[in-house]
Amino acid sequence: GPLPGGQVIPATLLPVFPAVALLTGVAVMILWRQHREGTLRVALVAPSLLLAASGVVNAFGAGLIIRLADLLGTPAMAAEREGGILTTQPLIVYSDAIGDTAVVTLVALVVLTMVAGFTWVRAGAGPDCDTLADRYAERGGLDCTDDEDRAWAARVGRAESVASLTDQAAAVVGAVVMVVLVATALAVLSTADPVGMRLGPFAERLARPASVVLGLIPLLAVYLISRMYRSQPARRVVGIVWDVATFWPRWFHPWCPPAYGERAVPQLGDRLSVLTGEGRVVVSGHSQGSVLAVATLLLASDDTRERTALLTHGSPLSRLYSRYFPECFADSLYGLVAASTRGWVNLWRPTDFIGGSVDAAEVINIEVVDPPSSRPAAAGEARPIPARHSHYDRTGEYSSAVVEMVGRLFD
Repeated sequence: GPLPGGQVIPATLLPVFPAVALLTGVAVMILWRQHREGTLRVALVAPSLLLAASGVVNAFGAGLIIRLADLLGTPAMAAEREGGILTTQPLIVYSDAIGDTAVVTLVALVVLTMVAGFTWVRAGAGPDCDTLADRYAERGGLDCTDDEDRAWAARVGRAESVASLTDQAAAVVGAVVMVVLVATALAVLSTADPVGMRLGPFAERLARPASVVLGLIPLLAVYLISRMYRSQPARRVVGIVWDVATFWPRWFHPWCPPAYGERAVPQLGDRLSVLTGEGRVVVSGHSQGSVLAVATLLLASDDTRERTALLTHGSPLSRLYSRYFPECFADSLYGLVAASTRGWVNLWRPTDFIGGSVDAAEVINIEVVDPPSSRPAAAGEARPIPARHSHYDRTGEYSSAVVEMVGRLFD
């Protein structure tokens, strides 16, 4: 028979969820834009992550439940015979609500793909050949009437435009959420469908193909994981995400992987104390290493900082950490580190999709030209291509910055 109070869920609560989610999304967007600094953003991030995580779990569960039901047999309503009369009983598992969840998830994936594709196309070609010709006038030069030079310039310009898409990630996610919530709310308000999330009859027709797509996503995930063993770019992307995620203490929930930051920061601090006790040190941190370096120097003693210079490259400190973790990393902290050490030089590239400038007046930001030249380094070699987030230590700007940092330490 029916579960006790089971009819309350599909009849009352489920239609309320889209409306509450829509109002919450509007409130979050307003508060997010009005309070760009402070603790409010931190308070909004955790519930947003929990909402996204629970949505993913429910979506996968919906697809798997429907597929499992199809494998076991033809879905049918339960029935009982009482006093010679056949009465139909409501399903214990609310397949309508599960199917609607799968449909909403599929719509979200489609909208995400469309918005991301539109943003990718809208990024444009970046700086044109004439602009790059001025930049490379003393670095090999460019002839914009030459087809090969124009093609090379287009590749470099496109690399810069694509790198800027990182700054639009929050806008893309926000647009997708708002579109899906508005579409769901309109579907609920415009139909008299009494079952599921009350999306309407169209959701029943889409439930089966939606569940098939969701059932294929885990297989796609397995394939992508297998690719990591054969693809260096795939390993690099996963490594970047893993570095950021496992840096933080795992107070969020106990199944998180152990945080390497709880060991790396103290160990780096001990190493720095030993080295500065015997001499002077230039700390060079790339990407997530710059985050470790700043966290270590914030906890270091005054004597240690006084005998240390900091060189960062490809650093996400201002571009990502200050934006999404302002309670832990802020530009004021960067200024404190730069002022209490023997200087801080930060290298960044316009083609880097992770690193950027550090927005503190005390930090010396140096733009690294990428590629360093428009011509091959030697005859017979290929023309240089954008290095993006890699190989800062192979540039002339890096060598010059190291020399400058050593000079500061011994002034």
